[in-house]
Amino acid sequence: MSTPYELDLTASQVNGALNAAYDTGDPVTSGSTKLVRSDAVYNAIVAQIRELFGWGFWVDSTYTSGSPLAVSTSSVQITCDGLGGSTELSYLPTNVTTFWDTSTGTITPEAVGDAFDFRLDFKCDSSAGGTEASQVTLILDIGAGGSPIVILQQAIPLPISGVNTISTGFPLFALTTFLANGGKFYLYTDINTVDVYDIDLFIKRDFSAIT
Repeated sequence: MSTPYELDLTASQVNGALNAAYDTGDPVTSGSTKLVRSDAVYNAIVAQIRELFGWGFWVDSTYTSGSPLAVSTSSVQITCDGLGGSTELSYLPTNVTTFWDTSTGTITPEAVGDAFDFRLDFKCDSSAGGTEASQVTLILDIGAGGSPIVILQQAIPLPISGVNTISTGFPLFALTTFLANGGKFYLYTDINTVDVYDIDLFIKRDFSAIT
């Protein structure tokens, strides 16, 4: 186990030590970014930031206007296969493979303490079942083995007769249960059946504990 050290130095002494370590011939001045933008130090900071923060965007190709997902008064899972042409995964944190399991439609946090911003988009034909539905309800379930644990429940109005374009967002954090089970989205209606398609999902991790 390494031994911690405490530095009992004034700000002037710290500045002097940094200048000596960096470049006494061209010292760091107030407001300068030269120190942190120098090679190894700067690269290490950037690498740490890129490990902690980032985002992904998944676009579904399964459910289209010609082949929609039928959602009724019983909850139906919302999935997104990530095979749509606008899917973008280049900006995920560098130590993360994905935050979304396309095969099971599950959010997959990486660590306890992760916090996220989400946005879920889809089109919803409110009159597909004949009688106009006035709203759908979105839930996020982090339970397992048939025992639901709902951590988000959001009623989404359908103000337009026919096709509504829905975009809804929310922040979330992950603790041990979310990490162990992941999270799945479900939709249900207030009445009759609606058609859901053109699904996409944005997930941004904006906090993760430094280890």
